[in-house]
Amino acid sequence: MQILENTRYRLRIEFREECTAQFALGMAFAVAALLNLALILMGERADELFLLVLSTVIAIYALTEKISYGCLADRTTGQVTIFRRNGLGQQQSLTYPIRDIDQVEVVESNQVWGRPCCTDICLKSGQRLRLMSYQSCAVQRQVTNRLMFFLQI
Repeated sequence: MQILENTRYRLRIEFREECTAQFALGMAFAVAALLNLALILMGERADELFLLVLSTVIAIYALTEKISYGCLADRTTGQVTIFRRNGLGQQQSLTYPIRDIDQVEVVESNQVWGRPCCTDICLKSGQRLRLMSYQSCAVQRQVTNRLMFFLQI
């Protein structure tokens, strides 16, 4: 996590490790798919078609799913913008008025494998926007506290 801008009116935080982790996951499954394809073509393991399809689908999903890599809270415009990107470099930004935000919270999971927690921006409409998920829970709590203090929700 890195705070790029911290003024009285603007707070910009980036967490680029999110995209790096997702890209690494996508590439790992792409390599697994290629290895399965090679084994199938060599004729040694023709029954592994299921693993080829599964690893290909997971690689495509991991490389095309857009995840957040930063946010900008701007009091002058009254908006919070979440910047998102996928493993292929396609970018998107989601902008919401600050008045529509109910809270920013860290949601902990009891999963042993995978992501132990994630940070969501909860809107008053009930919609939840994923802000972070690949960082440690402690880092996510720091971002949540900093953002909540800045927005004074």
